[in-house]
Amino acid sequence: MANDLTNSIMRTVSFVERIEFEFPGNIMTQAMVLADVDNDMSNELVVGNIEGDIAIFKGDSPTPWKKTTICGMLTCLAVGEVHLPKKNSLVCMTAEGWCCIYDIKSKNSAQSMTNTEEEGEGRMSKPFFTQELPANAKVMCLADIDSDGCVEMVIGYSDRVVRAFRWQETHESDSGQFVLIQRWQLAGQIGSITINYNKEHQPEVMVSQPGAALVSLQLKTPFRHIKSDSCLDRMACNKQDHMPERSGSFITTVKSDSSGANCGHNPDAHMSKSDTLYNQSADLSSNKCSNHQSSDKYSSLFLNKLDSKTPKQGNKQDAGNKSLKSENSPEQKDDKQIPGSPTTIGSNSPLESLEYSGNKLSLQLNHDTYCDEEMFNTSFIYHPLAHKQTRNKDTSTVIVGGINRERSAHSTSDAESQLGSTYYALATLDGSLILVENDSILWSLQVDHYLFALAKLDVTGNGQEEVVCCSWSGQTYIANHSKEIVRYQFPDSVAAFCAGYFSLQEGSNAPCFVYATFNNKIYIYPNIKLPRVESTNLLQVMSRKKETHELLEKLNIDPDNVDSVRKLYHWCLYGQHGKSQMVMKS
Repeated sequence: MANDLTNSIMRTVSFVERIEFEFPGNIMTQAMVLADVDNDMSNELVVGNIEGDIAIFKGDSPTPWKKTTICGMLTCLAVGEVHLPKKNSLVCMTAEGWCCIYDIKSKNSAQSMTNTEEEGEGRMSKPFFTQELPANAKVMCLADIDSDGCVEMVIGYSDRVVRAFRWQETHESDSGQFVLIQRWQLAGQIGSITINYNKEHQPEVMVSQPGAALVSLQLKTPFRHIKSDSCLDRMACNKQDHMPERSGSFITTVKSDSSGANCGHNPDAHMSKSDTLYNQSADLSSNKCSNHQSSDKYSSLFLNKLDSKTPKQGNKQDAGNKSLKSENSPEQKDDKQIPGSPTTIGSNSPLESLEYSGNKLSLQLNHDTYCDEEMFNTSFIYHPLAHKQTRNKDTSTVIVGGINRERSAHSTSDAESQLGSTYYALATLDGSLILVENDSILWSLQVDHYLFALAKLDVTGNGQEEVVCCSWSGQTYIANHSKEIVRYQFPDSVAAFCAGYFSLQEGSNAPCFVYATFNNKIYIYPNIKLPRVESTNLLQVMSRKKETHELLEKLNIDPDNVDSVRKLYHWCLYGQHGKSQMVMKS
């Protein structure tokens, strides 16, 4: 990167207070979360290892408050209002595709006491719900992505696919199920998924891509502007053309007639099991759709055009992109076309044009060539950002969004201060840290450590969330919006890291850091509070206090005379030592 630490001020801090837990097994960063899992207004630490062991730590107790074991390799944990409003649930995802939901009761509730007597002290009850989803989940995010008041589950997979699911109640029983609402095929490996807010304070789903790049996932209009119940009812209103079927626990929808060839659907061509299930559930178009193509062909067509417009890097992604190329994709005849002008693919193609505008590459669909009810076509915006300046184009990247700005003086509430766009930050494994606002890089820096985890946390208590990133070696950086940095050296190698709020006392949450080591230890640093991140001096600190001006006036010293004030402070700090030395010499 062009900017480095020589243009920023950095100081070192030390955190002493910490709590040590013992938890064996390998832990992934996505399987460690700080949240109120039992709805008692106090945050707990939920952690899981790849063997399927899950533990909930509450307060300063070194032993887990609750624990359980699920079958499979646990990769993701998240807490949110996934199936009940205003009630958090624990969502667990395994690499085999099993999704488990736990409703954890607080230790003071009557139901929790009954479960404890039946199942033993410290054991979690059985999962409230279990469903089989596509395998190889890598990252997960629970958020209201379409501003409809309901929380969706967005999962990123190791095969560069992102799927969004919504909880749908079933009329036959009191339970429900996750229903696939949209799917995206990306070009590079997925680092993390986050939610950021634009100028209208509307949520945007952002996915990090290799080389300090990201992708903004575009939601279809029906899912953003229509309530979930009415949207799902509208999608399933034509029961003559669509009959629901169940494949395992993953809900699919197929045509009642055998005219699937009319839409060009050939899932057996080169699809995996999960992609075949997706294509069956996504085929909700009417019989008028004659030019319908699979969403994988949209993705491959987009990726091929993306490769033609970006310089050849000679990386390993070229082979992967060639394997995704569609048989019906047009020949690349305009390789010398000037970037910035739209690329017309054809009147019969569902992909109308690709446009380069500044540092954005947008994908536009031709709405005349696909059905009105088709809601699963790939649509996203690629943001290269600092991709051209990065030293390694394939380095893994993580992202965190929704970084709140400083609360303005005229705002009367937290809701007013959160209106407008928020910042988002990216960190790469080769040591790049970038703060961005609306595709404009505010600052960037380069460190000499491998950054693998990124978080946001208000460590000063002024309403402005700082960017917190951690390296494998334990070096932790806290950066504010003005590129002023504080660093802390954790004394051990780090396997997983997260930052958030943890409760040592009931009803009181304090900012904290959580480190998981390779030695089966977890360390929580509670009460991470700093008076300021920026460097300062005695003159600046004293000038902010009203008592200083009053005392200086009594001493007949002008507060604006810096030299006089400096001499006064020097005499107050060191004058007595000089006088004692003179007495000893005499």
